[in-house]
Amino acid sequence: MDDKQLEERLDLLKNSYDRLPHSLNIEDVIKMIEKENLPLTKITKNISSKWQNVTIWAISMACVFIIGILGAPLINEEVNIVQNQREEEAKMTVDQFIQKLRFNPYLPSEMIEELVQNKITLPEKETAQFFDLYSYRIEDLKKSYDAMRSISDEQIKMLEKEWLYLVEGELHYQIKENDLYNNLIKSLAPSAEGYFIMLEKEPFTYAGELIYSIEDSVALMFLFENYLLESSDYYKDNDKMKAAYTEIFHAVVKGTNDQSIYNHDGTVKQQYRELWKVMIAETSNSPVDFLLTPIVSEFEATNWVQSDSWAKLDYNDIDDALHLAITGDLEKFLEYPVYDDSESLIDDDFVQNVHSLYKSFTGTHDQTVLKDAGAEEIVGLYYYCIQLEDDETKYELYIKDDQYQQIPKEEYMNAPKQKIGDIRNEISSIRFQQNSAEEGVAILTLHPNQTLYTQDTVIGFQLIHTENGWRAAFMPTQ
Repeated sequence: MDDKQLEERLDLLKNSYDRLPHSLNIEDVIKMIEKENLPLTKITKNISSKWQNVTIWAISMACVFIIGILGAPLINEEVNIVQNQREEEAKMTVDQFIQKLRFNPYLPSEMIEELVQNKITLPEKETAQFFDLYSYRIEDLKKSYDAMRSISDEQIKMLEKEWLYLVEGELHYQIKENDLYNNLIKSLAPSAEGYFIMLEKEPFTYAGELIYSIEDSVALMFLFENYLLESSDYYKDNDKMKAAYTEIFHAVVKGTNDQSIYNHDGTVKQQYRELWKVMIAETSNSPVDFLLTPIVSEFEATNWVQSDSWAKLDYNDIDDALHLAITGDLEKFLEYPVYDDSESLIDDDFVQNVHSLYKSFTGTHDQTVLKDAGAEEIVGLYYYCIQLEDDETKYELYIKDDQYQQIPKEEYMNAPKQKIGDIRNEISSIRFQQNSAEEGVAILTLHPNQTLYTQDTVIGFQLIHTENGWRAAFMPTQ
């Protein structure tokens, strides 16, 4: 390499260092290098070492930024390569542009400038890739700042160019609504704006409490819902947006430790009543419709005191409804309702009710007689028949449907039979768990003195729902 080429390289290296504010005297370093006539590899080592001693802030930056700020010019073999690159950029495909951003050390602001200056419009998938890379580098800068002990005014200005601002000692990302941002949004798919807003506004809750006012939180929740329903799941932060939606929804509907939905008299606060109604009125085909509508209806029916749907609502319900809304299957949410468990103690009142059912049913075995009987009562009647040794009536309590296993009556009547005493001494309680519209299981807690299932303290009893109410499955306790 002749002196002229070496001089051009050093000039290029000097320009690279001028991109960031620092106190290193580049001219002195260049003179020292020229005096000693060191090879290029040695130049890089000396300057890099000197730079590390001078600027702690730069060394704390992620490797990609160190390369971008200090080393990028050294990759070019000649100064005119920059000009050639610009000519190539004009012919770049969207795919090539994304790869260029990924494998070159651009600062976030430079990524935006490259996109806008090249007048490239990115489709949905590439928009997600652009944002993922952009947000990663923003977070990398924030982490670098967190590791610093001090920061100069010039470095603050450099961070502000990246839309990172110091607020009470903490670095916050804040979008500047200017021509550059407007042109950026025009160059990206519509979904990008929602993710930029999330990047700017997060976090939305802290220890379960809302960061923003309840009204602003609801506005953000609806904004995220719109973007989630209209965009793809290409974004790496897609799950983060879903989580933000769920956290806000839960806090707004269920309240928080610091913000209860209830007044001191046990009624729902007027603020929540009005807000919920507005939320329902402003949505359609939304998780809000399917989750909040029954809650409001139940509260109104009890003068805003109680709602079973509100009591049962949890994060999983919101996640499920949002998922079904995104896939366009929200109507299916109604096909999988949450069923209440019910429980009955086997006391005198329970036995009296069972006895009344027995008297109504045993004479005719008219299945419609038991249509409105509860599942626990059918189980009680089953064991009451065993107590009375009425095998024929007990047989009529089994399911009569060809799609379920059955036993011929004659075979059943000739089989060995169980014998028990008073059912109050055999079973302490019956708790029914409905698994679907057609099936459920009764959990029998056995009496300490029971003789029926001497090896067990709790057993399950399978039930099937028919047009005439609940019936025992064949061999229900197996």
